[in-house]
Amino acid sequence: MSLMRRALEGRMPVSGPDVDIAEYSTGLKILFGGASTHAGVTVTESTAESLSAVYACVGLIADSIAQVPCKIVNATTKEPATAHPLYSLLHDLPNPEMTAFDLRQTLVRWLLLWGNAYAQVVRDGSGRVAALWPLRSDCMTVERVAGAVNGTTTLRYTYRVDGAREQVWYFDAERPPIHHLRINALDGVTGRSPIRLLRESLGLTRAAEEFGARWFGSGSRPSGVLSTDQRLNPEGAKRMRDDWERLHAGMDNAHRVAVFESGLKWYPITVPPEDAQFLETRNFQVEEIAGRIYRIPPYAIGHTKNSTSWGTGIESQKNGLVTFTLLPYFTQLQQAIKRDLMGRREFEGYDVVFVLNALQRGDLASRMNAYVSGLNSRIYTVNEVRDLEDLPPIPGGDDAMPFLSTMAAARPTEPAKEPV
Repeated sequence: MSLMRRALEGRMPVSGPDVDIAEYSTGLKILFGGASTHAGVTVTESTAESLSAVYACVGLIADSIAQVPCKIVNATTKEPATAHPLYSLLHDLPNPEMTAFDLRQTLVRWLLLWGNAYAQVVRDGSGRVAALWPLRSDCMTVERVAGAVNGTTTLRYTYRVDGAREQVWYFDAERPPIHHLRINALDGVTGRSPIRLLRESLGLTRAAEEFGARWFGSGSRPSGVLSTDQRLNPEGAKRMRDDWERLHAGMDNAHRVAVFESGLKWYPITVPPEDAQFLETRNFQVEEIAGRIYRIPPYAIGHTKNSTSWGTGIESQKNGLVTFTLLPYFTQLQQAIKRDLMGRREFEGYDVVFVLNALQRGDLASRMNAYVSGLNSRIYTVNEVRDLEDLPPIPGGDDAMPFLSTMAAARPTEPAKEPV
């Protein structure tokens, strides 16, 4: 019987596939809504992050999104609106304790694990956003309730941490009190955690890791056999085994020279061929988590066993990661920022822009060729190109360059030199 079969058959499933999380009894209900899987292990948003593939995928997406600068620009001219109150808040410091990188990284991690991410919107006396403070996703509940005007409904956000007094906010279209990000939503109100939706797949991964750790750690099968033709009584056999383990078991005693007496022989026991399924299962689960749950090519988190269909070169693969994995999150962030942090008058006058050049930047030769084409087509000015390369502007660099063909035609020709 293979390792995987023993790992799974040794556990009794405690839940059926049709049982909703909310319907579990007190004895089976797990903190934060996690549930036991058919593999016999409990999977929650907190425990799932202990899986290396989940940790790597969540970290890659969160760090990639957090490192990209966020700017407010004029919707008409596309010029950076550096005087706008939101500009420095989103670009540099959303609150006195966190940088823009810190806040965005935190919110995206919660979004990827819990399906929802929240930040409290603190406003000054004039209603402008003064700070953003992250709120724990596991402590927030969102529900639609009847409103006070004409029988309409509104969203109520209830937040409670560790027995503290509840905080309640009601959605206000003019001045939203909560910045809310969501994924996998069915009702448009609350998102759904990918960990809960796919807990059976993650449960198999966790069961394999747990069983493998215990198997290799405690030695559920003997690592070898000591054999002799002599007849040993129980006390003699126990003494021989204890002496051998004392001298040779553990990493500290590795590679010590063994001395045999009385015809004693050592026969090592290796992992049988059918237990290779255990390693194959672990490889498959990495691909399952990366490619199917978080839409990340496995190579990006260090799993390079198989080829990838995301492109033939590093640059193509990187651009594929940006296009198919990261862009949906950037789009959601752009629209949620405009909805939650801008008033209705500003909504159409300003745009939120994430500068993706750092993620999509190619090698030096490719960038220079692209810049030349952009300058010749009057898409870029010299200073815009220099800004993309993190270089300071130069005088006259804000004017569009004439077409290179025109420059070549206008260049005076030197008179031919007469032969000496």
